[in-house]
Amino acid sequence: MRESIRTHRRCAIYTRVSSHEQAYGKSDGASLLSQEKYCKTRAEQERWSVVGVYQDLAESGATNERPSLKRMLEDAKFGKFEEIIFYKIDRLSRSLVHFHHLFKIIKKAGVGICSATEALDTTTPSGEFMLSVFLSFAKYERDLIIQRSKSGLLLNLERNRRNGGQIPFGYEDCPENQIKPSKDAKWVRIIFKLASEARTPVEIASYLSNQKAVTPIRTLKGKRGERKVGGLPIRSDQIRTLIRNPIYKGEFRWGKEIYEGNHEPIVDEETWEQANLLIGDQDKAPTRKRNRHQALLKEVIHCACCDEPMGVKASGKTKLNGKPHVYYECRNSKKKGSGTICAQSVPQDKLDEFVKEVVGAF
Repeated sequence: MRESIRTHRRCAIYTRVSSHEQAYGKSDGASLLSQEKYCKTRAEQERWSVVGVYQDLAESGATNERPSLKRMLEDAKFGKFEEIIFYKIDRLSRSLVHFHHLFKIIKKAGVGICSATEALDTTTPSGEFMLSVFLSFAKYERDLIIQRSKSGLLLNLERNRRNGGQIPFGYEDCPENQIKPSKDAKWVRIIFKLASEARTPVEIASYLSNQKAVTPIRTLKGKRGERKVGGLPIRSDQIRTLIRNPIYKGEFRWGKEIYEGNHEPIVDEETWEQANLLIGDQDKAPTRKRNRHQALLKEVIHCACCDEPMGVKASGKTKLNGKPHVYYECRNSKKKGSGTICAQSVPQDKLDEFVKEVVGAF
């Protein structure tokens, strides 16, 4: 009787992978295409019609904050299907707590769940018990993966190897997760040389901008595909971070600890220490008071050159009433130095007055 009730039903397929490599079968684990194939085969066996496929790319199973999962749950509430098929229970969730929350929503919508590779039957108490067992194994497997990953990271530290991440400016990738100085290493040496001569990050950024030094262009993979970043002038805050990075003297930071590396340093330890000593002294210098000028368009208007928000800056000169001349200025001009195309300013009072006139005309 139950078999006839669940025949000729509409079903949704849910697939998920935790990384871009898994998505296209370039690493261990079932790819999105492989998961979908298994689910469609199960749907054919049950004589169900597939009305939608929901895919979450590079999303963790330890959380329910997944775009396609949320969309599927909304569609379930509106009765667009009666069954949800997935490759394995861990594709839906790896957390007992999160799964029970999901299952409550799914059950309330009158929708059943089905695994393409596991014997699940949520229509009976024993079936729901087995579901909890499968989830417990999924959580256990996830905990094992985390433990193995941590062990691998610690082993790298013992071998004086860095644990991946974004390659620092001035280095390039080489085999076995190692790095070597790149063509941009010359800019790193210049940065440390100028910093050890007591030049400020803003002054260094201005110098590099005049020398046409830019950040390397990288390709990033995201949920919306690939995009290129970089090729921009080096900012003063980036210079400050770079100087503080011990990787340039042959060490690397992991957590709160510093470890000796086996990569080639770009600067010697004495130069690194001198540059950091002077940068530290600059940080201790008294900071300027917060700008309290009433500007209507502060951080509302954007620079026409780089699209950065424009802040306000008071010049040293004053008006006849004793108040300072205030200008809107691109925030990038402060970061990159005065020798950039963004070093333009607009009188604040004139622009504010113009906007008031335009708004008042409507």
